[in-house]
Amino acid sequence: MTSHLTSGSPEAVQSSLAAYRAAVNGVAGIVTALGLLGLWGSTYIPDGAVKKGVESVAAAILAIGVLQVLSEAYLQRRLSGELFDELGAIERRLAERNEEIAQRLEAKIDPIDEQMRRGFDAVEQRLVTRIDARVDGVERLFNLDRGLAPSGAEAVERSGTDWGAFVSAAREVDVVPTNLTAWLVDQWPAILETARTRPLKITVHLVNVNGSAPIALALATRTGQESDRLREDFGEVVTTLKQAWRAELVHQQSRLLIHTCDAVPGFGVMFTETAWAVLLPGANGPTMGTRPLVSLFRNGTDPGFLAWARSQPGLLQSRFFDEVQP
Repeated sequence: MTSHLTSGSPEAVQSSLAAYRAAVNGVAGIVTALGLLGLWGSTYIPDGAVKKGVESVAAAILAIGVLQVLSEAYLQRRLSGELFDELGAIERRLAERNEEIAQRLEAKIDPIDEQMRRGFDAVEQRLVTRIDARVDGVERLFNLDRGLAPSGAEAVERSGTDWGAFVSAAREVDVVPTNLTAWLVDQWPAILETARTRPLKITVHLVNVNGSAPIALALATRTGQESDRLREDFGEVVTTLKQAWRAELVHQQSRLLIHTCDAVPGFGVMFTETAWAVLLPGANGPTMGTRPLVSLFRNGTDPGFLAWARSQPGLLQSRFFDEVQP
């Protein structure tokens, strides 16, 4: 019985205890009933030794039944009290244990939380710093773009300028080179290719090497070449232009005009209807083996900038010299 009551699931144990209590109460009830029945039956027995014997036995049986009932009630109450006391003690111990575990976990988690908080704060600070830098960069670019919008400034380049793109939408283009021969390598191939595929009017403004002595001296000083050599360069450039123009089978509506200037340009200029470029040589003038600094402008909001570029040939007193025929 003991092993049956103390083994198995709590539901099985509770069911076994209930069955046991029911059996005990049933036996006690039967015994009590027998005792009462015996006492009642003894009233029908004549007086004598038998009646007294029956009464004594019935009284004993009744006493046993009553004692059993009382004992079961007392044991149940006592057991319930002890169980409640034990359960209360278990609950108190569990509560104390839970509190102890919670305190230990909190003691371990607090440093971790602090480290994580510091890590998140550091990451947040770095992100804020980067975002602020990006915002400042965008603001500077916006202010720069707003400041450059009137002139239409697009780029400043030291080499590799795409002159084909520069004249891609042009119907007319003017070139004021600072060096008689260097521009034939940089700008001329792209201009000639454009004139071959569609109508394009080209005007080249070359320094008049056969002009006055001061002009010849200034040009010689700027380029580091003798006057005689400059005259030879001028003739070679004109010859090269004519030969290339006729050899490339340019578009029949394209035109090539050569002008000469009575002043020496301090920098190069190239312009179309909507775009213009400034070519800055070194401080000591154009020299062999060096490329000019190129600043490109297009579609400025202030037309005065393009007008300034277009006025440069006039300031150099540029005049018509020749038109190359196909």
